[in-house]
Amino acid sequence: MKRFIVKLAIFCLIFFVFDKLFIPLKNKSPILEIDNRLELLINGKINKDIIIIGSSRGGRDVIASQIEKETGQTAYNLSYDASALVFHEFILRTLVKFNKAPKTILLVIDDDSELLLDKPTKFRLDRLFPLVKYSHVQDELIVKGEKNKYLSSFFVLHQLHRSNFNLRKRMFSPVDTIMACGSMPLWPHNERRAWQFKYNNGPRSENNK
Repeated sequence: MKRFIVKLAIFCLIFFVFDKLFIPLKNKSPILEIDNRLELLINGKINKDIIIIGSSRGGRDVIASQIEKETGQTAYNLSYDASALVFHEFILRTLVKFNKAPKTILLVIDDDSELLLDKPTKFRLDRLFPLVKYSHVQDELIVKGEKNKYLSSFFVLHQLHRSNFNLRKRMFSPVDTIMACGSMPLWPHNERRAWQFKYNNGPRSENNK
């Protein structure tokens, strides 16, 4: 029995040391991200008068720098594609925790159904996984049931997601960009494509929403 306990203790020690070898990987994950707005938010770097929060419509259609020109106030866009109110609430909570409270918050709603309590919501966990080096993110993943509180406290490997092992630098798609103000308009910067834009100025219907 004593021999078994000794072997178990040695194994636990080796695993503990091996687990700590993944700390550099955890710390490098944010560097690989091309959209660093959430990290700036956690580090208290988004101190603006006006904050825009929403999903793709808020990110694509609302240009924070244009609002700055029109109002004379500073503005920043914290909208994320395919996100819903549950994620917007997390962004707002993170904003007021680490940054100066804005004067105005503009919440962009895609449609009325987004406010329904029984509507399926999407929390952008993929935006949190690269930032597990921050305790605020770890705590949120625990609350969302993605991580175990006690295992996260002891093991780096448990904090990580499989996406953290992708060491390639993230890149924008040919039509994506992110402006200094945080807005993400569709941007035809691929000159090899012949872009033709069509605008519908008529009344909206269920077919062209």
